[in-house]
Amino acid sequence: MKPRIVFLINSLAGGGAERIMTRLLASSAAYAQSHDLHLVLLDDEPDAYSLPDWLTVHRLNANASFAKSLAAGLSCLHRLQPAVCLSFLTRSNLVNVAAAVVLGHPAIVSERVNPSSHHRRTMSGTTARLLTRTLYPRARHIICPSSGVAADLIQHFGVSAAKTTVIANPVDAEALALASAQSASLPTPRPYIVAMGRLVASKNFALLLRAFAATATTLDLVIIGDGPLRDALTQQAQQLGLGQRVHFTGFLSNPFPLVRNARAYVLPSSAEGFPNGLVEAMALGV
Repeated sequence: MKPRIVFLINSLAGGGAERIMTRLLASSAAYAQSHDLHLVLLDDEPDAYSLPDWLTVHRLNANASFAKSLAAGLSCLHRLQPAVCLSFLTRSNLVNVAAAVVLGHPAIVSERVNPSSHHRRTMSGTTARLLTRTLYPRARHIICPSSGVAADLIQHFGVSAAKTTVIANPVDAEALALASAQSASLPTPRPYIVAMGRLVASKNFALLLRAFAATATTLDLVIIGDGPLRDALTQQAQQLGLGQRVHFTGFLSNPFPLVRNARAYVLPSSAEGFPNGLVEAMALGV
């Protein structure tokens, strides 16, 4: 039988880690001839990115719950009996390693953020820190997108340096240039600054709106992305008197024409493992 390789991630909702996962899968066609490739999604959410048809996909329904993710993930991995499982994002990583302790498969995790910055000083954040410190050292190997993420795991979470490898996220400059040259309607006829990312607390778009309101710039602000804080951020923009100058586009499958036409790119995140949008903007000369 072909060796079974399992990829594990929370979902394929719009986000940088999800985009890198799908890019990795799309580039694995040659391995599909000699390996049985599977993708396990812990949450049943709409996909923001397309998947190759030769990939077997398993959609669970953990609804962002760690306990449900652990139970459903363990059951699924027990059925699949992978030769190796590669996971992205903290919840999936913890499920992967916990299942590996029980089932015996090699667990390779890719930590996408700086854990010390990402896990807040709340009950859930403290629990995540404890689980990371307990389980990550038991992974077979940990892939980090930057040396800062690796250093944080080594210094604060008990991970051996020998278990970490730094692999920066890929940027296909040629494909990026082609995507940015496609026609697209701009959200404003006026010159603008652009920001891009999931509308979640760690991306700190609330700080960006306050900073934008405090400047004397005449440029507009375009924010590309969607997430649970969209309504709150829209309301904040209105309260700051920016309703006519801040434009929320929602998730765009091809945001790069908007990025290419911006006067500048701004990154307000509180923490980033690897700022995909920033590097892509730089590749486009913004």
